[in-house]
Amino acid sequence: ARVLVNAAGPWAADFLAGPLSKPPSQRLRRVRGSHIVIRRRMPDARALLLQAAEGRVLFMIPYEGDFTLIGTTEVEVTEALRHEVASAEEIAYLCAQTAVWLREPVRPEEVVWHYAGVRPLLDDGEAGGASALTRDYRLDLSAPDGAPLLTVWGGKLTTFRCLAEEAVDKLGPVLGDPRPAWTARAKLPGAETERDAAIAPWLPPALRQRLASTYGSRLATLLGSASGLEDLGVEVAPGLFERELHYLMQETWARCAEDVLWRRTKLGLHLSAPEREQVALWFQRFSS
Repeated sequence: ARVLVNAAGPWAADFLAGPLSKPPSQRLRRVRGSHIVIRRRMPDARALLLQAAEGRVLFMIPYEGDFTLIGTTEVEVTEALRHEVASAEEIAYLCAQTAVWLREPVRPEEVVWHYAGVRPLLDDGEAGGASALTRDYRLDLSAPDGAPLLTVWGGKLTTFRCLAEEAVDKLGPVLGDPRPAWTARAKLPGAETERDAAIAPWLPPALRQRLASTYGSRLATLLGSASGLEDLGVEVAPGLFERELHYLMQETWARCAEDVLWRRTKLGLHLSAPEREQVALWFQRFSS
């Protein structure tokens, strides 16, 4: 390899210590953030920022049309697991903190789905809770035996483009291609052209709205030469046809039902347990 990039997030130090036997140059504190989803509470599309008792800020955001997303928590963890989940204590905390601001408090039994992720926060050596830690990032470029190694420490979703641009600025000269930054005005995949209202007028309105919102200008690629619902293959679950599943497998590396229902889309919220099981069975049959 000409260059190696360690962008392992919470596992950045583990990667250095393991495969590379290299001591880390920075210290991370791993902080779990959990979110809960309930049935839609607000009558319109407004989002709310709520002050929590200890000074943190929580949010309630309209989500997937029929739901409300509530977050988030900050729980330090000693080891970032591959499958982090919201704890019962975190769910109770989010319900209790939002209850201060709502006429009808959110109860834990109303939670229809929850998820969690671990933030890799830079440890600046200052005492204090997770809320006081910086959300900034650092990039370390070193040249151990072999290819130059760039390690990403910290960072968050809202600064991903700036982080990536700065990383490429460091790597460009190493690769002999120091081109100027260009991504500030680049459109994300699926937004290369305006959505064409004439694409697939034969699709049912609700299905077309979901597909256009999910895939943007790539909808035409997904549909290919299809000219009717019968060309989309078997309807594996309501509104989810084989054509879309094949597209997700080929273009986004989806490998299982969870990839499709929860990671590539949020269709899992809108389908019943038996309907989700049908998607899982389809993957089992297709891969066997």
